[in-house]
Amino acid sequence: MGFAIPGYFTPRPALGIKDNLYVKAVVIGDGHNFTAIIVLDTIGIEKEEVDAIRNRVTEATEIPASHILVAATHTHTGGPIYRDRDSNGDEYTAYLVKKAADAAVLAYGNKRKAQIGFAKGKAEGISFNRRYFMQDGSLRTNPGFNKPDIVKPAGPIDSDVFVIRLDAEDGSPLGVITNFACHPDTIGGKRYSADFPGEISRVLKAVYGESFISLFLNGACGNINHLDFMHNVRPEPDAFRQLGRVLAGEVIKTREKAIKENSFHIEGRSKLLSLNVRKPSPEDLLKAKELIHASEHPENKKAIPEVDIFFAKQLLALSERQETEAFVEIQALRIGASAIAAFPCELFVEFGHDLKQRSPSPHTLIATYANGVNGYVATREAFVHGGYETRLTSRTRLAPDSGERMVETALGLLQQLCSSDGGIKIE
Repeated sequence: MGFAIPGYFTPRPALGIKDNLYVKAVVIGDGHNFTAIIVLDTIGIEKEEVDAIRNRVTEATEIPASHILVAATHTHTGGPIYRDRDSNGDEYTAYLVKKAADAAVLAYGNKRKAQIGFAKGKAEGISFNRRYFMQDGSLRTNPGFNKPDIVKPAGPIDSDVFVIRLDAEDGSPLGVITNFACHPDTIGGKRYSADFPGEISRVLKAVYGESFISLFLNGACGNINHLDFMHNVRPEPDAFRQLGRVLAGEVIKTREKAIKENSFHIEGRSKLLSLNVRKPSPEDLLKAKELIHASEHPENKKAIPEVDIFFAKQLLALSERQETEAFVEIQALRIGASAIAAFPCELFVEFGHDLKQRSPSPHTLIATYANGVNGYVATREAFVHGGYETRLTSRTRLAPDSGERMVETALGLLQQLCSSDGGIKIE
């Protein structure tokens, strides 16, 4: 209690527990190679912690780092993973590294013969593009309800629900990996919660038993959330339950249609990609300093929005870094007839569509918030229109061409994986 919950512009000291936070892991092997997928109920996972988790897992299991995927669900009601925003970050992240690695080591030690299958479903009407064109020509993120000047959403959504089904040799259910694109920010408040991925798990456990493990990989949802501003449909008070139950129902249905694999292949590859970074202009830095100085006067505390103070402080923090380029990890995993492309950022949905359409794998899952934290990665068009997701911060700083370069790198890795044994086939 008392640790700052990240995800908003001001600190939220944790006052309670709505539902438990977990780290979960699955280890899958083909008799020769293994991959470990580790998912944490956090808003993100910094590269330093990813490396520490991988080192701990590799030391205990000999699974290479390129075969270990570490992803966050991106819940906005998790612990203080960002050390620069909370003094308790060091304590929490050290604890989290051990828990996350141990989950994978335990999974590896619990190996057994199993069956695996893949399928794709749809969940429509629960996710929405959160960027909107307005009648005055501007673009606004989350413009609010009952706004008659909304024209239309500024982009698409992705309703695909990918399911990897894991069963014991006798057919009894072991677990599932689910992939869907939507921001887990449906709760707010000051109580810890895994948001809708936690509700998916609770429903699936009620159906398949308490030992059933549900891992959630979040898709390209940088501009996707659960709010339907276009039709002024306000979410239910416990929207996380609605989303979780709709998705769990789709997982149950889709899981039953999964095509099981007879032959199996495991492989993983990753690449460090050098990307250009944006820097604040001298004019913007001067304005930021003036705003912060003005906000320190008691009479201005309520007059200056907290969001403006947040972005001003972020510009100053970014300017103090001697960073000329950013190195980000792009990872691809081959798991039988399925492939996973992992990105260390909040990727816009347009990039997800592009990658899936061009991927050599018929089942390509996109894991974001994986293997590092680099803020929003928006499309070039989004940079033209502006909006919240393109504003400079200490993390959202990558150049406008970064998304395209990330996708091309992921496609190159997927091509290598899918051609290594004659390609991926589904019969």
